[in-house]
Amino acid sequence: MRKQHTHGFAYNRACKVRLIVVRFVYCHLLALITLGFPSLRADTVTLSASDDGTGTMEMSGEVVDYTGETIIIRGVGSARREFPAARVQSIDTKWPDGFEEGTAALDAGDYPRAAELLAQAARADTRAWVRRKAMERLMDCYAAAGDFATAGRLLIELARSDPSTPALNHAPLAWYATDIVSPAIFNEWLSNNSSPIAQLLGASFALSGSSREDAIARLNRLQLLSDDHIAPLAEMQSWRPKVVTAKPSNLQRWEKRLRDSPESLQAGGWLVLGDAYRQLRDFDAAALAYLRCHMLAHRQPQLAAEALWRASNALATAGHDDEAARLAGQLQRELPKTAAARSARRVLQSP
Repeated sequence: MRKQHTHGFAYNRACKVRLIVVRFVYCHLLALITLGFPSLRADTVTLSASDDGTGTMEMSGEVVDYTGETIIIRGVGSARREFPAARVQSIDTKWPDGFEEGTAALDAGDYPRAAELLAQAARADTRAWVRRKAMERLMDCYAAAGDFATAGRLLIELARSDPSTPALNHAPLAWYATDIVSPAIFNEWLSNNSSPIAQLLGASFALSGSSREDAIARLNRLQLLSDDHIAPLAEMQSWRPKVVTAKPSNLQRWEKRLRDSPESLQAGGWLVLGDAYRQLRDFDAAALAYLRCHMLAHRQPQLAAEALWRASNALATAGHDDEAARLAGQLQRELPKTAAARSARRVLQSP
């Protein structure tokens, strides 16, 4: 009997151990199903180790959300953690079909193909932050192709989903007189009282039309917002009507305001400053401001090209013909599909 009792105890103990093992395996599989298998679906986020940008750290798990302000990451078997978006250096994730190919087509200047692939990617994924990334690149694509109306609509949608969207850093605003967006569209944006970014877009295009006074009034109000993107952009836009009457003291103040603003927002402001220096016939200073715009507008080909062409013209007016010709050639090589490049070709080919 003693031997049978011992055998029964050992059997029961083995059953309990197996049950514990089964429960462990079940819970582990449940975690993998919930968070995604690490080899297939886990996201790896590389972050700055501190707010001052020094060092790096990695987190693996699931990116729950990623906006212009924060990123929320849920690690395998851990709670959610939140970090400032400024600390994100890169995200390794399973991008939807079409995203990486569309981004490559955009970088190569194949805008029709890029638009098709990025639109496909935006529809294909269920993660809101990934859809926004695809829409942001799609906005870049339409703006690069010169379709600022569609690019503007995409920006308004992005801002509705994420008011701090990083797309504001390369917003498809007008920084010089252009008729590329119809009055019906920019006046609709200008009167959109529920969307400050729509008002900013509309005002930027309306400044060179019959709605100029309404645009100036809108820009004055937008400068009062406690928004780190819209307020400084509205201030830079408000300089455009003042270019023809600006004095050197105005330009010194504008340049200080530019340098004090986030570098990611500065590109268009440097073009306006270049126009003001050109108006004062300080062509060397104008060329430097235009080249600064060109350097910062790397995600805005139309703006970068316009700045390069204006820099070339300023240098030519100042008598620096060789440097002017070099910049004109650079424009044709690097940004041949832009409106400024087409204008340059017409001028350079004319007798």
